[in-house]
Amino acid sequence: MKTTINLLRNEITLESVYMGVKHSLWSKENTHTHHTIMVTHNDNTIEFDYWASLAQPTIENENDLVSAFYSFLLDNVSEYTTYEDFLSEYGYEDNDNARNTYEGCLENTEKLSELEILEEHYELIEELQNQYDL
Repeated sequence: MKTTINLLRNEITLESVYMGVKHSLWSKENTHTHHTIMVTHNDNTIEFDYWASLAQPTIENENDLVSAFYSFLLDNVSEYTTYEDFLSEYGYEDNDNARNTYEGCLENTEKLSELEILEEHYELIEELQNQYDL
């Protein structure tokens, strides 16, 4: 699935590739459907993992793909957010799962900065909410 969206003067191309069913990064007990999402803006492309929900395991249309990008934007944390702040803000207990999630969010923030839209992060989230059924 591939689509191009326009947000805040930014043309962003989203593409999803289904990678199969496998164990997620946060749970070794259960399998989930896994997708790689490519995001392109101004000739810069990043990739991120997207684990679909059990209720809707595949990306079937533009809204599903935009929803995956929206989730990616929501998962970004400030480089100034400490691990302790992350635990408090998101209700995690201090364990390996929480540490892996925090580190994954920091990695995604670093990826987002490569697209040169990080400074518009919150505005993009708001615009997606206004334009799509999320």
